[in-house]
Amino acid sequence: MRLEGVQFRAYRGVDASASGTASQATYRRNSGAVEAATVRVTLPGNGAPDLTLAAPVLVGDLAARSWSARGSVVLERGDVTARTATARYSGADGVVRGDEPVEVVGPGYRLAGPSFTADPATGDAEIRGGVRLAASPPSPPVTVDADEVQYLYKERKVVFTGKPFVKLTREDAVLTCRKLVAENDDQGRIRQAVCSGDVKLTRGTRVVTCETATFEEKTARVTCAGDPVLRDGENVMRGDALVYDLAADKATLSGARGVIVPPPGAEFSPGKKKEPAR
Repeated sequence: MRLEGVQFRAYRGVDASASGTASQATYRRNSGAVEAATVRVTLPGNGAPDLTLAAPVLVGDLAARSWSARGSVVLERGDVTARTATARYSGADGVVRGDEPVEVVGPGYRLAGPSFTADPATGDAEIRGGVRLAASPPSPPVTVDADEVQYLYKERKVVFTGKPFVKLTREDAVLTCRKLVAENDDQGRIRQAVCSGDVKLTRGTRVVTCETATFEEKTARVTCAGDPVLRDGENVMRGDALVYDLAADKATLSGARGVIVPPPGAEFSPGKKKEPAR
């Protein structure tokens, strides 16, 4: 059976699970298979904006309540757009999955990875297998590299995990850790990011280690807590808390104690000046 100008609606129990349109569709009664062209599907969210998928071709199985889309697939939710080559939907759990590279563009950021899952009901999404996020503005831009990222819509959080490390880069400053949890503002931009697990901040010859580090996007500061240690060459300082102002390139260590090794020829005696060489 061949249909033109198709409108459709699917259900999971008594609840609508999908609705949409297609320019044309072919339905095979004996197998329950459906193939549609120029398709637009809306998957309703439960407290989250609806997820909309558009694709040139969609092939489905009515009995299995599943379908796959291919050919420049575009997924949209609110002001976030994702593009990939293929995607598939399972009626068993109501989740959309993709096994090919995906690029996600939102307000102030761009995210790319090799595969994804998206839950229309909760608004949550996950990208695995090597992920890069580039955020701009601010200026200078911030990038995050990780093995996996989870976007938790209702909590407005993005969770990055590494194998072994997550890396946040701002110019020549690099913050690495096992796990990074970013909080978004109302527009979806990263407002704050908390790093935990083998935390290290590197900039030039300075290296800071601590238990947790909090990056504030607005102030461009990293606050290190939990036995912070600042190393700069042979100099080693410990303290109670450390604040690194990335814009000013200034580190402030409270409760500082440690060892400072003067450079060759330097003097520590107050008021004593070294005589010039003759």
